[in-house]
Amino acid sequence: MLETIEKHIRTIEQTTLSTPEAAEEFRIQYLGKKGILTALFGEFKTVPNEEKKAVGQALNALKTAAEAALASVQTASRTKRRGLPKTTAARGIASFQAPTTPSP
Repeated sequence: MLETIEKHIRTIEQTTLSTPEAAEEFRIQYLGKKGILTALFGEFKTVPNEEKKAVGQALNALKTAAEAALASVQTASRTKRRGLPKTTAARGIASFQAPTTPSP
């Protein structure tokens, strides 16, 4: 099972999601209700106890990689729609500074 998980992580790292349609297909394939992650987490129940820690960590790494790939596309998509420089949009709310009012 570890080999399968590592193969999926490598696939995700090499995947380029250039369109919203590709991102949606990716989301369904990996994160959907009938997706790869759901199936692998289902198989996790059958993993021997001595292997659960390593397999669980690998599954979590796969999930994180899939979510990160999808998030990067969504951030880029939002940036294009807003017409903001990529660095400004990536900072999000952290770059927002509330106006200061003088104290009485």
